[in-house]
Amino acid sequence: GKEIADLGLDRIRKLADNCTGLQGFFAFNALGGGTGSGAAPVVAATAKRLGALTIAVVTTPFAFEGAVRGAAAAEAMAQLAPSADLLIHVDNDRLATILPPGTSVTETLYAADEVLRQAILGVASLLSSSQLINVDFADLRAVISGAGLGLVAVGRASGPDRASEAARAAISSPLLDIELRQVRGLVYAVQGGPSVSLQEVRRVGDLLAEIADEDAQVIFGASTSDDSFGDEIIVTVIATGFEPPERGGGG
Repeated sequence: GKEIADLGLDRIRKLADNCTGLQGFFAFNALGGGTGSGAAPVVAATAKRLGALTIAVVTTPFAFEGAVRGAAAAEAMAQLAPSADLLIHVDNDRLATILPPGTSVTETLYAADEVLRQAILGVASLLSSSQLINVDFADLRAVISGAGLGLVAVGRASGPDRASEAARAAISSPLLDIELRQVRGLVYAVQGGPSVSLQEVRRVGDLLAEIADEDAQVIFGASTSDDSFGDEIIVTVIATGFEPPERGGGG
């Protein structure tokens, strides 16, 4: 994979050059094999050198795929980390433990795709919908650039406690096996219809403040639209600068 990517660097650069004003780049790779593990760091490094904010979403193998693939995935992640501004890690073994018994292989792999979809939609949502209090690309770059391990997620809720429920949904990501605490970079936006109240926006902010470091860089956006949202509130969160999950000693 790396050799192929190296040979195709000129084509990759030309493709990027044709994307006038390229600002963001998303890479999705299944690590552990030869192609994704070898190519991902090369492609991400190229995008970053071209000035694009680079977000990588990667999956690592199931344990039953063997130690060789697991070691290859770990090495690829170590090589990819310096080349990606934001790295979102999906552990396939975790998918197997949190999805209902009987979930098909196809549905399990689609769950990993959902993490990528959330990342893309989350970034797009932050940039396109923060009308009352604006979030722009410079804000995202300030928090994401060189951040390392990260989370991009969207929470939605309706009903009397919709603000709290949407915020909690955005910061609880069972697929990613992470615990958000002492987050050092946080971008979030609250979206909804005309009925969104200041108290609800404040409630979202209070809940997110609980996971942030006291010196965290926090950027906030908000927008209200017509009645197309109905009773729903949407909270979009990008969190960076937190520690990876602690692993037990076995047993």
